[in-house]
Amino acid sequence: FLQLMRRPQVGRSGGEAPSQILTDPSLDWDEGFERTATQNDLRLRDLIDHSLSMDLSFDADPAATKDAPETLANHLRAHLTLGVEALGNRAYKLRVDFENVTPLQSGGEATRDQALADSFVSAHMLLGVSGAEFISLLDPPAQFAEVVAACRNVGVFPVLAGEEGTHAAMLCSPIILYDYPKIAPESAGDFFDGTEMDEMLALRVMTLTDQEKQEMRNGDAHARRILERTESLSQDHLMKVHGAIRGMRQLQEEGR
Repeated sequence: FLQLMRRPQVGRSGGEAPSQILTDPSLDWDEGFERTATQNDLRLRDLIDHSLSMDLSFDADPAATKDAPETLANHLRAHLTLGVEALGNRAYKLRVDFENVTPLQSGGEATRDQALADSFVSAHMLLGVSGAEFISLLDPPAQFAEVVAACRNVGVFPVLAGEEGTHAAMLCSPIILYDYPKIAPESAGDFFDGTEMDEMLALRVMTLTDQEKQEMRNGDAHARRILERTESLSQDHLMKVHGAIRGMRQLQEEGR
């Protein structure tokens, strides 16, 4: 998930040390830093008789937090519950409940913006198994269609992940995806969400005014990199992201 931290807006010279503080306080921004919690070596057979409940602690993702402050606020609290129901024919139904139990720092009358500081923003869950297989919830085998239809997913869309055709990983995402989601090879970089429409977002960045671009340069390091990358895109690259057709097969002639 992303943990939001308020960053004061500062001007930068060549991406280095701050050179000025902008006077408009509305230009402060919330920057998201990736946090992770990992649970390994859980056994399905142990979860059938007794569900497992645990409080989670979180680590910063070092590959994604190079611009993060030295210490991220560590006040977030979460509770995870895992349970398994045996369905017969060596099939099992997994239940996962993830609950934010962080006390609101601003109290019960907190505004949405205040509550975001105590939230798990864009939380994803990645499940993996060995010696077993996940069933696609989008295209299940016929014998499991009724069971899949009875599954209840709140706030997430579970899809198979990894190499196409494999069944050892499932991604539970808050955005709608198909099985085996991938970043398009035409994508030049990360627009905060590598599966979004690069052309549309690139064109939106290009239409910013000079003042808006300067504010973008003076702010979030990630946003500044997006601006610099977008401004350097060639016309040829924009044509590549304009549209792509995948999965075409050659038709046999046979009189057609």
